Amino acid sequence: MASIAQASATISDLQIELSTYWMQNSSEITTQKQAHTTAELATNLILERTGLGSTLAKNTVPASTTTTTAGSTTTKSAHRDPVDRLEKHILDYIHHCTQHVKKVAETRVQLAKAQMAEFKALEDFEQIATPSQWNIHVLLKPKMKAWSTKNKNYRTVLKRI
Repeated sequence: MASIAQASATISDLQIELSTYWMQNSSEITTQKQAHTTAELATNLILERTGLGSTLAKNTVPASTTTTTAGSTTTKSAHRDPVDRLEKHILDYIHHCTQHVKKVAETRVQLAKAQMAEFKALEDFEQIATPSQWNIHVLLKPKMKAWSTKNKNYRTVLKRI
């Protein structure tokens, strides 16, 4: 369970780092576009005030604004598409590599359910058992425990061979 929590924390850290990276990347692109737009507007203002092409300046301002808006949309999607693919590949890899953890957890849950059923059966037996049945139970309990331990050891040895 600790390794699952550690893996989850690592995944969260990586997601935060990735989103921070792309936020910085997109903010740099936005800053560059704003600087470019500001430069265009400043140029147009200078041209208007000097009177060197006031008609040209009026026509180019809306066009540059439209181009910037369309360019920012395509740039964002162009930058976002590789991120989406990278996220998908990372998630597929994590899903593939954590299948064994999922199986182990499911096995533990099944084992816990079986142990709960055994415990309930033992409680029921304790309540309905006659003294002779209880005495037999007390005699067999250590023998069953020893057999169980031997069986576990035997299985372990077989796995090693």
